Amino acid sequence: MYTFADPALESRPAGQKLLIRMGPDNAAAIKTKLMELRAAITAAPPKR
Repeated sequence: MYTFADPALESRPAGQKLLIRMGPDNAAAIKTKLMELRAAITAAPPKR
């Protein structure tokens, strides 16, 4: 099991720790896709 030596980093939520581990380039790509997904979900009219 991987743990951070810094307690402040170790106490972060799992998603934040994953972004830290994947590096700045990959984290930026994931954040961009998440923002696109959020925009698509919030822009869609509710289905009835």
